Amino acid sequence: MGTLFTALGVVFVAELGDKTQLVAMSLGARHHLRQVVVGLAIAYVVSSGLAAVVGGLLGAALPERALSIGGGIAFIGFAVFELIRARGEDADAYDDGEVLVEATTPPPPRTARSMLRSPIALIAFTVTVAELGDKTQLTTATLAARSDPVYT
Repeated sequence: MGTLFTALGVVFVAELGDKTQLVAMSLGARHHLRQVVVGLAIAYVVSSGLAAVVGGLLGAALPERALSIGGGIAFIGFAVFELIRARGEDADAYDDGEVLVEATTPPPPRTARSMLRSPIALIAFTVTVAELGDKTQLTTATLAARSDPVYT
């Protein structure tokens, strides 16, 4: 159980000010709160589950020293990549000034195809893609490699 609380604390701190937090805020401005919360929950379960599985497999296959070195290199590489990427970004590029107006027509009947186009699926997909290779995924994979992946 200690591993679970360690993972929750470390990932919580790692997410503060993260790009995923910015994505969640922008999605929250465009969609209903319930849709955003459900989409975020699905995305975090998928991305954290993937990281825990990969970390658990690596933890079973590699010695602890190799995992420590690999995890350190991954974190440093990620930090360098983010620094380089942040230098080239323009903070105003995200504000397109677009104002969204909700439609007044009733929604069409739900089909399997329309469910894939739903805001919840869109939010879950967007956040899952944003989380790929993120520092929280690296943290989760590292914790899963060093301890029981089920509690990570």
